[in-house]
Amino acid sequence: MRKSFFALAAIALMALGFLVPANAATVSAKLAGRILLQVEEKGKAWYLNPQTQERAYLGRPADAFRIMRELGLGISNKDLAKIHSSASPTQEVGVDLAVSKKLAGKILLQVEAHGEAWYVNPTDLSLYFLGRPADAFAVMRGLGLGISNNDINTIPTAEKYADPEQPIIKAPQQSSTSITTPSTSAQSTTTPSPSTTPTPLSATDKATLAQMAGSYRCFSYNVSGGGGGDCRLFAPIVLNADGTYSISTEKGTYTVKGDVITLSESKLRGPGKLIGGTQIRFEYDYNGWHHTITYLKESGSVSTSPSGSPSEIPVQLILAYPAKDSSLSGITTVELVPEGQSYSGASYKPTAIAQYDGDKRIIGSFYKATNMPQTGKKYTVYTNTGFAQTAVGTLDLTTAKTETTATISVTPTGSSAAQQTETPSSTAADIEVDLKLVYSAKDSSLGSMNFVTLVKQGEDSATATYKPSTTALWDGDRTINASFWKSYNRVKTKAIYTVYTDYGYGLTAVGTLDLTNITTDPYAKTITVSQ
Repeated sequence: MRKSFFALAAIALMALGFLVPANAATVSAKLAGRILLQVEEKGKAWYLNPQTQERAYLGRPADAFRIMRELGLGISNKDLAKIHSSASPTQEVGVDLAVSKKLAGKILLQVEAHGEAWYVNPTDLSLYFLGRPADAFAVMRGLGLGISNNDINTIPTAEKYADPEQPIIKAPQQSSTSITTPSTSAQSTTTPSPSTTPTPLSATDKATLAQMAGSYRCFSYNVSGGGGGDCRLFAPIVLNADGTYSISTEKGTYTVKGDVITLSESKLRGPGKLIGGTQIRFEYDYNGWHHTITYLKESGSVSTSPSGSPSEIPVQLILAYPAKDSSLSGITTVELVPEGQSYSGASYKPTAIAQYDGDKRIIGSFYKATNMPQTGKKYTVYTNTGFAQTAVGTLDLTTAKTETTATISVTPTGSSAAQQTETPSSTAADIEVDLKLVYSAKDSSLGSMNFVTLVKQGEDSATATYKPSTTALWDGDRTINASFWKSYNRVKTKAIYTVYTDYGYGLTAVGTLDLTNITTDPYAKTITVSQ
């Protein structure tokens, strides 16, 4: 059904003129500077750099924001004023069409101001302000042009900005219009591809591959210790019993030695680690960031239970929270640990991908051969965000005989930023705050910072009920940017706040934000942090 939807979407975009026509000549040159939406791969967004004619994967909003700044071209205020602004439809004074055409498709950094980023849309030669990460991402997607897999695979990939889920497309070595990919290299008609033809297997190898065979869906993706966004729509890893595998358009062979799995065409991820027979985890450094991505087996064979062991039954588990909370979408899996065992020490841990209903419930379906729990036991139920596990209740299957549906009412141990009601005991107005934390020296560990949090001075950071929090964005050098601008984290004035950073293992106080007499909205503040 999903495949049919994207096929229909591609046809519709073609009819409307928003999809690149098939067999387009010199696609890279023709589309230089455009934002491309890969409609057959869940609409993944790419920026085609007009200088190199290589495409960069935009990924998450924070990734897109960082990439655009790295690829940006400095421009003076005088020259920037010569380009038509999308915010002023009637602007004519000072516009120089020659300058607009020269800079079409480029990302510009306003060096005489605060380095604000702008994009010159090639189709209307107008400036679009890229603002914050979410704003930049929205602009890029709004101006995107649909493109098919066949056409985008004729455009070389910038290796520094590759999509970990797709093979890197190399530039042609000769003046040929065809592009060779790792998974579709041209072969002799008499010599089969070594990457896709499995070698003869021993009986032991056959048994191992038969056990591994199945579809593995991504459920956890973390970048340098912080969240990497929802990866559940990533293309699954499909392992076949004959030793071949596929991930979207990437195809090759795989080998298993002990708890290590190696995919022949997975140049970026490297070898993966097998966990508990149902998970594959890849850890690799890319573009200065440490990536951890974990896949969960969603179909295929599993080891049979030993004779006399408890039977397994399908379970539908519903976690009901007391209030709507968008942060629940960050839960990636629901996991069952036999009562009396620790989370880290348990070797048997049925796991289901978490499904958030957009309101107050998380649903975990333990109904596949790979994750059905054994009866005759009680389990502690954990939620997992990819970098933290939380016990939320107990599932009793001691007397269960058939398919079971259970609901657990979860009592949160604290309130998330999305739950905060912004009703402290004052009549203070709330304002947008743009906070910069400037460190004395470049430090790559800053890339591991998750959040910046504000706590009213004099209150305990552990018990305070009003704690505006936002994602920490590292600029790759010495600065952390933190924007408190959403409805749930704008900051109350008439107060002094202690500023905390959060790496996921505790809060660290780094400075003070005094808003006792501030009425400016938005308000910008720079704090120098001692290292």
